[in-house]
Amino acid sequence: MVGVGVETADMLVQEVFSREIRDRRALARYAGLTGAPDESGQRRRERGLAKAGNARVRRGMIELAGVIWCARKAAR
Repeated sequence: MVGVGVETADMLVQEVFSREIRDRRALARYAGLTGAPDESGQRRRERGLAKAGNARVRRGMIELAGVIWCARKAAR
């Protein structure tokens, strides 16, 4: 993959692309990139990332997102 190191790309291929993941929501759940709900009475809000999934995949995907974000920003 362009922009990430060989180790990160290899890990993402082994951990993510070799699995049968139905859709992007399932991928986000697998990586732990879903919101952590905070419900108290009538109040509902998100507390950030749930961090309940695969930590290696989560770190790799966050790194990849940062690289893509910087590349798109530089292209403008």
